[in-house]
Amino acid sequence: MDLHRPLRQLAWRASRWFMGLCLCLCALPVRAELALTGEWLPGGPGIDAHAIATGTLDGRFEPFDPTRLRAFPRNPDGVWIRLRPAAGPWPAQALALLVRHPSVERVTLYRQAEPALSLQVLRQAPADLEPGYGRLHFPLSSLDGPLLLRLEPLPQRPASLRFAVVSHGEFVLENGRWLAFASACFAIMLAMAIVALCFATLLRDITFLYYAGYGLCFCSILLLQSGFLVHPLGVTDVWQWFSPVGRAVTALSVLFAVLFLDRFATLRRYAPRGRWLALGLGGSVVALMLAGAVPWAPVRQMPSVLINPLLALGAPLILSVALQAWWRGSRYAGIFVLGWSPLLILTMLDSASLPALAGVTWLGTGMLAAGAFEALVLSLGLAGRSLALRHERDLARILADTDPLTALLNRRAWGERLDPMLTRARATREPLSVLFLDLDYFKRLNDSQGHEAGDRALRLLAQLIHAEVLPQGLAGRYGGEEFVVALPGSDAAAALAIGERIRAALRRAAVRVDDHGALLDSSVGVAELRRGDTAASLLRRADEAMYAHKQSRRAPGVTEISRPAGETSDPASGALPDAQRVVGR
Repeated sequence: MDLHRPLRQLAWRASRWFMGLCLCLCALPVRAELALTGEWLPGGPGIDAHAIATGTLDGRFEPFDPTRLRAFPRNPDGVWIRLRPAAGPWPAQALALLVRHPSVERVTLYRQAEPALSLQVLRQAPADLEPGYGRLHFPLSSLDGPLLLRLEPLPQRPASLRFAVVSHGEFVLENGRWLAFASACFAIMLAMAIVALCFATLLRDITFLYYAGYGLCFCSILLLQSGFLVHPLGVTDVWQWFSPVGRAVTALSVLFAVLFLDRFATLRRYAPRGRWLALGLGGSVVALMLAGAVPWAPVRQMPSVLINPLLALGAPLILSVALQAWWRGSRYAGIFVLGWSPLLILTMLDSASLPALAGVTWLGTGMLAAGAFEALVLSLGLAGRSLALRHERDLARILADTDPLTALLNRRAWGERLDPMLTRARATREPLSVLFLDLDYFKRLNDSQGHEAGDRALRLLAQLIHAEVLPQGLAGRYGGEEFVVALPGSDAAAALAIGERIRAALRRAAVRVDDHGALLDSSVGVAELRRGDTAASLLRRADEAMYAHKQSRRAPGVTEISRPAGETSDPASGALPDAQRVVGR
């Protein structure tokens, strides 16, 4: 049975779902954005809002397209931005200025050369202001001139920003779309991580723990970057710990991703050299993060300088190692590639800030979708892996419990299953009997016809026992040519009748032992459970009964070894009678 076929089908369906989702995002109707023109000017001595309002600095502004993503240069005195309608005056209606894709920049809107509203995506906005949900939202009304904005300087690499002016109604509609979509994506990622934690506890498989750690770390990164922690979750002043916590969580996500890939795709077997490269990457990222706590300033500054290049090189490295393992036969590495590739590609495109991508506005939303897609695909892969491991454990248990020649239980497994039967029989006061069977003339058969004939005889008796007593009974090979059968609900007489039928069927098979015409036969002993019996004592009495029969070799008939004097046969008394019987030929 191919256990991975349904897994592949689910993964393929998930990939089609993701592609369809991306197409739907791209096919959403174009927002009714007002056509804008933009200018920017780096701050410096003598450059402020009042000087800009006088018009004396107009010749120093540089034009740019505010509808395309633009990363402004880092400047200790900030950057000034002016926005105007591309044609005509501002519409006479309630408008909203949206600054898309901000990081931790503080943006201040000026009115009449005075700061009117200052916003930061990771800070709580004023209570009377509608949240932008990952964007900076400035309400506009009664505009009669250009919009003036100031970007404060950043200690890290500035983000690529995009500006848009839309009607208030369009802003509310866009907010609802984004909130519903982002909430669904985060719910999927968190749910898959929590499920993995539960499975890690139940199955004691550290692979699930690595995936849960990676999923929670990556989800935390997106929660920080998108501003979802501030709106709608209401976590205030995230900006204070954005940089140190963001770097630490990023390092942990890389480490967990490497450890997860190592276990999930079995890199030790399929990509041993690539495994060491991936583990080295994870260790390097963690070491770089620890360097941030070193008191010496040059070392402490290393994380902020080296982390982005290291991650830019590390992500393709992890993907290439997974591809190598997939090429060499690790199907789980293929599932990792399927789930991780869309997210990796979108992350690299978002970080690259290529001019050709300046007009692409859905990368942030696409990363959320890719994160949810990855969580679904890798969770399906983990489910398939746990299913395969369970199948392997079940198969190993079956092989450990089964006699390979006869396909009956072996002596150990039969004894383990007998104990619960005895407990139930005592609790319900129902009879339980044990048959002990032994092939007669088995040594003579082996000597005259070889061990293959002996094996065929053992398999024949096992088939007869299986057909007669299963599924109600419990049959096993005790050792050599000896077989045992536990019969719950059967007293000694019923068990004896079953033994007789097995013996008769064996004789009808007419297996000749040697050239003298002797036919293969069996000896049968029966013991019924009584008060004070253990599994060992019950089996010993059945063995003694079988041995008594083998020694008797008398004319056809049945001899009953009498019960001890004074023993009752009343089931209500709680002492179930014992009968030891010898079946004569």
